[in-house]
Amino acid sequence: MRNSEITVDGLIGDQDRRYYQIRRENDVVTIPTHAFSGAAKAGYSRLADLGISFPDKKALDAFRAQMADCRFVRGPSIAAHSGWVCGNFVFPSGAIADGEAPTIAIAFETTRTITSKAGKGKTWLKGIPDRLRGQSIPVFALCATFAAPLLELVDPNRNYVFELVGKAGIGKSTIQQLAAANIGVPTRQAGTPCISSFLELVAEPLTMLNRYRDLPLIVDGVAEYLGTATKAQRTRATQILVGHLLTSGTGGVGGASVRTIALLSSNRPILSALGHEVQHDLSLADKVLTIPIADDRPYGVFDTLPDDMDGHRFSTELVNVAQANFGHAMPRFIAELAKAAAADRTKVIGQVNRHLAQFRKKAGVDENNGAEVRVADAFGLVYAAGRLAKTYKVFPKTLNCFVPALACYRLNRMHRSNLVPLADRLPPIEDRIRKLFDDEAIVRVPTKGSPSAKVVEAIARADVLRGACKGSDELWIRPTAIHSVLPDWSERRCSDAVRGILVHNGKKLTTKRRAGPEGKHALMYVFRISTNTPMLFEA
Repeated sequence: MRNSEITVDGLIGDQDRRYYQIRRENDVVTIPTHAFSGAAKAGYSRLADLGISFPDKKALDAFRAQMADCRFVRGPSIAAHSGWVCGNFVFPSGAIADGEAPTIAIAFETTRTITSKAGKGKTWLKGIPDRLRGQSIPVFALCATFAAPLLELVDPNRNYVFELVGKAGIGKSTIQQLAAANIGVPTRQAGTPCISSFLELVAEPLTMLNRYRDLPLIVDGVAEYLGTATKAQRTRATQILVGHLLTSGTGGVGGASVRTIALLSSNRPILSALGHEVQHDLSLADKVLTIPIADDRPYGVFDTLPDDMDGHRFSTELVNVAQANFGHAMPRFIAELAKAAAADRTKVIGQVNRHLAQFRKKAGVDENNGAEVRVADAFGLVYAAGRLAKTYKVFPKTLNCFVPALACYRLNRMHRSNLVPLADRLPPIEDRIRKLFDDEAIVRVPTKGSPSAKVVEAIARADVLRGACKGSDELWIRPTAIHSVLPDWSERRCSDAVRGILVHNGKKLTTKRRAGPEGKHALMYVFRISTNTPMLFEA
């Protein structure tokens, strides 16, 4: 039916959802029927974006009559959201990755700001990935962007969150900008960037996730937000992290899963910034994958620098290339991926799984440990994405994607081990004491006769000694060395295990032994290992 050049047809989509497909000349828009129901104004706003308006009540009534009279039929596939739809990929702009596939009607509000394009792909290729060869963290970040569209194929029920953590001024933002250039605008100087603030994410989590569905979500400003956040705001941020970012099944339009790879940056780990309740939650630490950038790294995020420039100049040159040449890599990668998956989805999944297995093997992962496998697979998926990017000629063939993924995986494992309380990382203290007893390298104090001057000097210099008193073998540790020999001494010194082997002097934990200069007495921590039930020894 027609009304001033406007045609309204009815379509039935997945789960029997109904849509109006509205045409005016060459313009077509597909809008859910609920956007026009009752007091809803969203549908009319979408029409206004196309320049369709109704000058008076008569025109509006005529349009509403067309909607009321239209018949609903099953037609083309309907994309209620961007990302993977019916085996094809729909970009936020409404563009279709595989243009040769069956028609898809776009029923979501499109935006061209996310996947916009500028410059030349060849210039980007030579100016960024080619120059970043041998740079672990930058290459890992570039590969991570391509992992997002792979989730639907191999791990649809889980999202991944990576965070670059280190002090200010080391290049974390530069890496995020280079990663954003894979998708679209990398910096505000070049337009509306594909980088969101943590404030935006907290304010509108569902909007942000749906905007970057099956694409990477790059987020900065984490420290700025959480640094001044109230307890209620930190609780809210925790809920968004756990309930949305880490879980693909939430926040979807029409019940569909929202999959993404998040790349955050901050000067401290987000779990630490959120507070004590979550910073030592090891289950979360296996999902929020921190890549620490140590203060003593001479070039910050970079492993090396070109011979003729410093870090600031190198970063500036890379960002300048990105600002002038962006938005080429991701569309090409997804177009090739969509075509390959349409031709043989099982083959693509098999390729990815082989790369995952290869990464596990070379990383030395214990495949009987489910948590270790899940973490390794997160980094392995990034490696697999990089391999596919080379196969699809998005990356140069000479770019090594495995070494960066392995390096970042090891940095993450080092960070995670530091989250485990020290006492839980060390063997029982009595076992360590017993091992020192058996150490042949420990200086021994003679029990008979007068020691030579050389032995006396060695005794005075040693921090740990083997001696004897009242017929019992003992281990002596100087108070100045106790924390280096037993790092958890402060937490363990009053434990039953220590009290059972430590010789004390009344209420004092130290007692005198001949371990000072010239054979004089000196205060020492003295331990005896008994073969009987542990007891408290008296000096």
